Amino acid sequence: METTGRVFYPAFILCKGWRIIVAGNAGKVAFPRGIILSEVSALDMEKIKEIAVPIFRRYGVVKAFVFGSYARGEQNEESDVDFLIEYAPGARRSLFTHARIIDELKEALEKDVDVITENSLCHLLREKVLRQKRAIM
Repeated sequence: METTGRVFYPAFILCKGWRIIVAGNAGKVAFPRGIILSEVSALDMEKIKEIAVPIFRRYGVVKAFVFGSYARGEQNEESDVDFLIEYAPGARRSLFTHARIIDELKEALEKDVDVITENSLCHLLREKVLRQKRAIM
């Protein structure tokens, strides 16, 4: 339901960690347009860096970048976080290690994640990813 530039949302706002979730329907509260995304989407590049870098270091990653919607500043509640990583020479690079990195990131960020290496980049997306990547380590 909308009225003159305002959007009606449920009255209860719950906090889960550093993520704010709008829930419940006991009443309606009007918020100005645009405020909801900035309030609800508390996951930003600094928070991603703070959470992801220790995980990457544990697994021998020496460089990590974010690309996609978070790198462009166009993320929303449904956005996943896309990472481009580079392992240290001699670091363990098994499929199981890669899967553990993904699982730990998903749990810590409470978001779906994609983690790829530059060698695994599809040639069709390579230029776009390399152009928009933002370093986090």
